[in-house]
Amino acid sequence: EELEEEELENEQQEQLKESEEEEEQLEEEELEEEQLEEEELEEEQLKEEELEEEELEEEELEEEELEEEELENEQQEQLKEEELEESEEEEEELENEQQEQLKEEELEESEEEEDDVVTEEEVGTEEEEEEVFEIEIDDVTYFATHEENGILYEFTSDGDVGKKIGIIKDGEPIFN
Repeated sequence: EELEEEELENEQQEQLKESEEEEEQLEEEELEEEQLEEEELEEEQLKEEELEEEELEEEELEEEELEEEELENEQQEQLKEEELEESEEEEEELENEQQEQLKEEELEESEEEEDDVVTEEEVGTEEEEEEVFEIEIDDVTYFATHEENGILYEFTSDGDVGKKIGIIKDGEPIFN
């Protein structure tokens, strides 16, 4: 009986041992499962973080591209403005040159007209010189264009026609 008891006790101890071992094994398995789950969670978090980083990088890249595009557009606009300003300046310079040229032409024409007038005056003077004659009024010599109705000019000390000093009207001298 002692032996049986001992055997029984041994059996119980063995069963207990087995049950403890099973429990330990179960605990180990649970621990392993937990670790696996934690690892999977960590992996998922890592993947999410990587995805977020990639998205951030993509956003940054897009922002950079947008900024570059905006900068390029600004530069193009600035170039267009500069070209427009240059074009306007060139047009203004051309307009100024044309105005100066017109002024020069008008001045030349005016000078030519003055030359023509002077030439006409000279011709007129020459004609008047040819038409004048000496006339004596009150013992003073003058030049006249007509005896009855004409113009009176002074007789200079050189014997040339001088300034206009009066007229002759109906044969009578009228001095200025």
